[in-house]
Amino acid sequence: MFNKKPINSIFRVAILLLSLALFSCKKEINIAFSEEAIASVKGAEITILYPEAEGNTPAVSKINKVIENHVVNAISFSEEELTDVHLADAVKTFNTEYERFKEEFPDSAQEWTASVEGEVIYQSPEIISVAMNTYLDTGGAHGNDNITFLNFNAETGDLLKNEDILKLNDKLTELAQKYFEEEVNAEDASIKDYFFGEPFHLPANIGFTEEGVVFLYNVYEIASYAQGYTEFVIPFSDIDSFLKVE
Repeated sequence: MFNKKPINSIFRVAILLLSLALFSCKKEINIAFSEEAIASVKGAEITILYPEAEGNTPAVSKINKVIENHVVNAISFSEEELTDVHLADAVKTFNTEYERFKEEFPDSAQEWTASVEGEVIYQSPEIISVAMNTYLDTGGAHGNDNITFLNFNAETGDLLKNEDILKLNDKLTELAQKYFEEEVNAEDASIKDYFFGEPFHLPANIGFTEEGVVFLYNVYEIASYAQGYTEFVIPFSDIDSFLKVE
């Protein structure tokens, strides 16, 4: 004689399995990105290439707004953070400022350049990491370079702070210093050549790559312009215990 399970019990199991399958699929869905480009050769030389999240979900809207705001502020002359300016208007304003400069200094051979390039450097069901590289030249001995990592919660689209993605403590700082010293020693330099006499500290820019967590110091942040960027990667296997997301 067979021991038959109640029909409603079978249905509950089936529904549970289906729910788990749907949840698993949902977790594996990644936001797709396309490239948007803006170029202007009339007036200042402006080249902007940035990733745009596709879709009409709240998370997509948040991500695209943060990226657009970053580009706007990268080419803006405003001392305040701009949050409600469209990118097309920011490009127009940059050109207007350049034209005003040429009117005031008609004999100047100085040309203005604004270049912003962004790309998705890491993506998982939990986090999306975008690198934004900005170069501005509006006069002076050389232009200004800057790289910013934008880390997003892949489900909500919220911009994450470093403390949201890592356990920031002394042990992490010690681990990072070890990798920093290995990086600069490979360049025949010493940690004494950095930080302007101050103790080692973590950079403001921390992002993700397929190899691990990348730590990046921008130009002038810990050394002279001639020394350029300084970056190193800690493999996931070594930094796993400090991760809050992956």
